[in-house]
Amino acid sequence: MISIHPLKSYRLIDAHKPVINHCLPLKDRLRSAHKNALQLLIRLLKKEVAKLQRFGGTGHRGGMLHKVRTNRKQLAKMLDVCEKTAYNLLQRLEDLQCIKKHFHGSNASFEVEINPSLLHVEDDTLTQPINVSLRFSSALPPLRQTLPHTLPRVPWDTKESNKGEGLPADDAGAATPPAPASSADNPERQDTGSGYLPHSADPRQPEQDTEVAANATKITDLPAGGKNQEIARRAKRQPVITTPKRWKRPAVATLPATLPKTMDEVLALVEPKNRVRLTQRVDHVFEYALGELQQWFPSWLAPSVRERARIALAEYYAYASPRSWNDATIQFADRIDLVDQYLEGNFQKGQDAWLPLPHLYFDIRTPKAFGATKSWRKGEHFAEEWNKEAVQRAMKDYWRALDSKRINEDDTLLKIKQTLEKKGGHALFARFQNQFSIASAARGVA
Repeated sequence: MISIHPLKSYRLIDAHKPVINHCLPLKDRLRSAHKNALQLLIRLLKKEVAKLQRFGGTGHRGGMLHKVRTNRKQLAKMLDVCEKTAYNLLQRLEDLQCIKKHFHGSNASFEVEINPSLLHVEDDTLTQPINVSLRFSSALPPLRQTLPHTLPRVPWDTKESNKGEGLPADDAGAATPPAPASSADNPERQDTGSGYLPHSADPRQPEQDTEVAANATKITDLPAGGKNQEIARRAKRQPVITTPKRWKRPAVATLPATLPKTMDEVLALVEPKNRVRLTQRVDHVFEYALGELQQWFPSWLAPSVRERARIALAEYYAYASPRSWNDATIQFADRIDLVDQYLEGNFQKGQDAWLPLPHLYFDIRTPKAFGATKSWRKGEHFAEEWNKEAVQRAMKDYWRALDSKRINEDDTLLKIKQTLEKKGGHALFARFQNQFSIASAARGVA
């Protein structure tokens, strides 16, 4: 089984954005609106792949990842734009080779293939969480990995550069190079034959070295009072080296009783070099939360409400170590997914399924809100780890029964089914069957 991580994919988009926009005019670049549309397609792809795997699918077919099936009306509604704008956004992404559209008729929905270079896909069967998106084939070429600060695409004009440096151009006549100065002209210059010039004979600093040597001899000839004056005069010439003051975090005894009014109050708790990084993490989590939980929030959110929600999320990062921010961002995404699944289940059962305003829900001071999902996610994490170990043990037991002549494989399978369904329901046993079918196909067992 494979899983798509939207937040890690967003980081790939940010990393490739300077490369995609390099040497392009402003009207053809990847802007924030196109980035939001691409992030929406990644979230839709994650949901479709998870739905396919829930009903026994694999999420990929013929060595290619699953495509997002959508239409302009759906995208326009989810992006809160008109259908023409949604079409233009997709067209720009296709021109930049970020996506590729596959049409199936004028009256049918089309499929969108996302470039694997912009996706972070992990294989649950592997022991280490690595990106395996480039293992899948695609009709789109992989994005360029050249960094924008390397050699430019426009060739240099060597003639103009030579003129600027005082060198002869290519079309100019061959000028006679100046004759090198001989050691006879400069008696202090010693030619050792190795091409090395001593520091005292460096032609770039002849006057400075001579002055230093003269001053060194003069200071010894001065009287006692003159020596002190000369030392004081030289001290004024020395550059003053000042070390920058080390940043100290403001002393905060406890969490404030109310939510800060501005983002600057929260950023004051963070070292200046990490403030831009904090705002980026907050933007990623808030955009992901709006994409997953938008149907459970009120229909329209004022800009002031959105800003206060970002302030509430920033507090989670401000009181934690910057080393844990990356892991915290991934944990926040998992907690948002758990909330979405819980509300979806309540809605299907006919129960209440809604959330308060984002700045109230994400405020750590609000009881039974987002702050309470930490222990929830921890329990789900341990349950998932137990499920993985249980499926692995079941796989080993069943392979041992197939290879042995004294162990009945039907009894072993019945015992495995009872154990897995007792702990994780029918879904856990179906997960065992799916992994066993993949492993048996790899080993050539019918």
